[in-house]
Amino acid sequence: VRPMGVTGANVALRIWEISSFDSGPLPVTGEVPRKKEYMVPRDFAGIQEAIEALDDGDKVLVEPGTYLIRAPIDYRGKHIQVRSRMGPERTFIRWDAAIPEEDRSSVVVFYGGEGAETRLEGFTLQGGSGTPMDGFRRGGGIHIIRSSPSIIGNIITECGAAGGVGGGICVDE
Repeated sequence: VRPMGVTGANVALRIWEISSFDSGPLPVTGEVPRKKEYMVPRDFAGIQEAIEALDDGDKVLVEPGTYLIRAPIDYRGKHIQVRSRMGPERTFIRWDAAIPEEDRSSVVVFYGGEGAETRLEGFTLQGGSGTPMDGFRRGGGIHIIRSSPSIIGNIITECGAAGGVGGGICVDE
């Protein structure tokens, strides 16, 4: 086009002019689509707060740090993903040392029929004593009942189930 010059380009290339343009009404969506991926602590102060606010299919990405708990992390039957951003070497879920060991339970529980799309990935779980059931403690790190979540790349340490079963993980029917 450059060697032709403006006059040559006008002759060689057709120029279209539109004298009017008519468009019907533009459709407007009823609502803005909601966010599907959230971050702790940017969007929520803690992991449990994020889980309670999320809907099935949502994801939460957790920044590195130590997250102290005073009750087990409970997915409440939601089909969501909770993943650490930097892996288990840098992201810890730990029972608060102010809670006596005999008053602690599992660090994470799955009791609501969660399936494989429910995910716990990339954390170090610490300080769990197991959930008391039928006179025994079960699952110091993770206790699962009638659920089959995906548990990927986690480290379970300093957990136990004294007098019970599954110091790390216990799966019950």
